[in-house]
Order: sequence, then C-alpha cells, then structure tokens
Amino acid sequence: MVATLDAPTRELTTATADPAPPRKGKDGTLVRVWKVDGEPVEFSLAEIPAAERNVYWYPKPGALMWWRAQEKNAHGIQPIVQKEVWLDGKFAPRNAWEEHMTRAWLRHPSRNIDPDKVRGDTHPEGPGHVFRCGTCNWPCGNWHAFKLHQMPSTGHTGMRTE
Repeated sequence: MVATLDAPTRELTTATADPAPPRKGKDGTLVRVWKVDGEPVEFSLAEIPAAERNVYWYPKPGALMWWRAQEKNAHGIQPIVQKEVWLDGKFAPRNAWEEHMTRAWLRHPSRNIDPDKVRGDTHPEGPGHVFRCGTCNWPCGNWHAFKLHQMPSTGHTGMRTE
C-alpha cells in the first residue's frame, strides 16, 4: 500500500515574493497600501516629475535603504520590497510611497534624523552650491546633513564651499 499525504497545498511563490504587491487604485493608477500608525493608507506610485521631487541628504554617502514588506509571506519572511542607494549622499523619491518610506527610514531610531532638516539644498548661495568635506571631499548641498557628516565620531573635519 502506498502512503499518501493529504497536506494543504500552498500557492507556488518564491521566498522573496512581495505578500502585498501594488494594485490599481480607484483612479486606475498603481498604488501601494501601507499601514501608517496601524491604519492602511494608499500611496500613489505615479511618478513625480523630476523638477518637483524633494531631495533628501544623508551624511553617509553610499548607504543602502532597504524597505521590507510589512506582512510576512507564505514562507514566514518579510521580503525586501525595494532597495535604494544614497548615491552622493542624496536621494530624490520618485513617487508618494518612496517619499513616505524615505522619511520613515530617516526617522528610524537607529538614525534619528529629522527628514525636514535634511530635505533640499540649504547652501546660502542657493541650489547648485555645495559644502565640501575637507577629509573625504563629499559635496553636500544641505547644511544640517553636512554637520551630521562631520560629527566628532566620524573624524571628518574641514570644509570649503563651491
């Protein structure tokens, strides 16, 4: 007699599949539903025109932002939904969900950075001008992010403006 196993079947997915992928919103554009303070909120994935995007600065150029799904998938894993890099220490979110995730990533207790203070170019000579680190030569257009970059614990000192 052959033994059989009557186990429930599970839909075939990879361990890295997003358990809550984007879906179409009421207006037909793609949205991602994300819980904010325990309540589901629809964030548009429609692209923000490049000229209208906020630019955020992070004091560690090349750092990685990994955004994980809020729900575990069928394998019990919270897969990474999106990865971004702080190229040149700055990032310009392309849609409303990325804006929310960038701000939340900056506010995380391990970083504790006020996103409003590191948003935009604050050089007194205006956009396009930067503060440059005397140690690593990093160009930064935001004074608050530059001050964080040169905290005593980093050992970075010196500055010039361009």
